[in-house]
Amino acid sequence: IRFQLPKESVATLQVFDSHGKVVFSQSGLFGPGLHAVLIDLSGVQAGVLYYQLETPEYRAVEKMAKF
Repeated sequence: IRFQLPKESVATLQVFDSHGKVVFSQSGLFGPGLHAVLIDLSGVQAGVLYYQLETPEYRAVEKMAKF
């Protein structure tokens, strides 16, 4: 999952299954610019997943599919 931050910030990336269960979570301090986080979904069933990126100033939720 790629994301861009305008300034250094603590960010949390979470992936949820269709039932709202967290199947992946990673937090850290990220500098300004483009970032990519590799996630392991090998134990997750195929279907629609949602991911949320949250910083102190911003939160976004997007949809993705696992085949």
